[in-house]
Amino acid sequence: MLAGTLAGATLGRAEPSVRHKRAVLIGGVLLATGALVSWVVRSPFGFWWGASPGYVLVRLGGLILLMRLVEIVASSRVAGTRLLALLGHETLLVYVFHLYMLFGGLLGASPLMALGGRLDAATALLIVAAMLPPLAGAAWLWRAAKQRAPHEAQLARVFLSLTFLYEFFTRPW
Repeated sequence: MLAGTLAGATLGRAEPSVRHKRAVLIGGVLLATGALVSWVVRSPFGFWWGASPGYVLVRLGGLILLMRLVEIVASSRVAGTRLLALLGHETLLVYVFHLYMLFGGLLGASPLMALGGRLDAATALLIVAAMLPPLAGAAWLWRAAKQRAPHEAQLARVFLSLTFLYEFFTRPW
């Protein structure tokens, strides 16, 4: 959350030309710093993929550059931009639903759980591509429900939030 807050304060309220330059500069600096930190604190125990500060910096730099790329694509009216915007507007739903698809939930385990750690990059990418239509469909349905019945949508959010909190605090994790 702190990284998002800092990125928003640094990039979000700046003029477009300033924001574009800052995004490329900050993203590049974070990538380079993260690579340097990862090299300095490298470990034979897989520190890079775990709690590595270098990995965090690399991910943040990559995310900032990815956001800049999305902004370029959105401003050029490339096909699929509306879908990308929909997924961006319904981020919480997409995030929670993708976790449910990957790990399961109250209604049962996901069949994808058995594949964890066993897929090559190409197969994992195919699974991600196969997840996009249901995620986009759910985002579209949720957006339509919020527009047609905003009060009921708010009640659904409250109910699901309370259900989540109840499950979180009563399950033996």
